Amino acid sequence: MRLGEAVGLTSEEMLQFIHLLPGVRFAVDAYVNFARNKPWIEAVASSLTELFAPSLMEQRIWSFQRHYSWVDKEALRYFVTLSQAFLLTGDASVTDPVCSFSPHHSIIEQAVKEAEKGSQESWVYRNEEDSKLAFKSMFKNR
Repeated sequence: MRLGEAVGLTSEEMLQFIHLLPGVRFAVDAYVNFARNKPWIEAVASSLTELFAPSLMEQRIWSFQRHYSWVDKEALRYFVTLSQAFLLTGDASVTDPVCSFSPHHSIIEQAVKEAEKGSQESWVYRNEEDSKLAFKSMFKNR
């Protein structure tokens, strides 16, 4: 809803699907149907683009910010949150360190300890330079 409102749509337009394209509706319905009829682990795994294509997510966010700079960046918070692995590890191909199974989970544990102490010295904030680095890193080993 935040993203829709940020681009000028009303709640009514979004809730009544006034501008919903048929192809988008088909894709969403297909995914919902898949999630309802497959084991939960398959449904969850199929939605984890940020884990399997973090560079793609980074590129999309960067492109959106570049081409739609008038949209409040806060509206992209959901998408930005999904692609923090690069900023935390320096490698866009790793899994999100928030996941307890990630080999980089200790970064999160350390950040939590620092946050509990009130320290903000090592926080990394998203900016255009970091987004460009993430985009370039996806071509690093090709």
